[in-house]
Amino acid sequence: MTRGNSQEPIYPLVSEIERLFHQRRRENKTQRAMNRGNQHADGQNDQPVDATYFELKPVMFNMLNSIGQFGGSPHEDARQHIRAFLEVCDSFRQQGVHEDVMNLKLFPYSLRYRARAWLSGVPAGSMESWADLCRSFLMRYNPPNMHT
Repeated sequence: MTRGNSQEPIYPLVSEIERLFHQRRRENKTQRAMNRGNQHADGQNDQPVDATYFELKPVMFNMLNSIGQFGGSPHEDARQHIRAFLEVCDSFRQQGVHEDVMNLKLFPYSLRYRARAWLSGVPAGSMESWADLCRSFLMRYNPPNMHT
């Protein structure tokens, strides 16, 4: 499997997402075990949710297309792209799927051209979370001295 026209495989990013997902899943299981028998304020019991697999629906891609893909050119606003991307992702929360996992899974689809090539070239394991990806993306496309 490759991204766009590039011949570089996307497996490093996929394995990073899966590693993060499994880490968060273990943390959630530990927390549920500690709280077993506790109820939420709305009276519902904690029920484990198996989100090993979740579906990326076509409407998600349509919404991402509506905000436009970020290509990495100087006239594009990286911060605005992240804000719009998060707004779209917030409308697709799935029970049992950590928001970081959803964001990491969808973010490559919000990029094109140079930005997609940049993400494809990021070494596997160099980003531990969604926050790391955002930080790297903003440092690349909106460095602190860019608007001075």
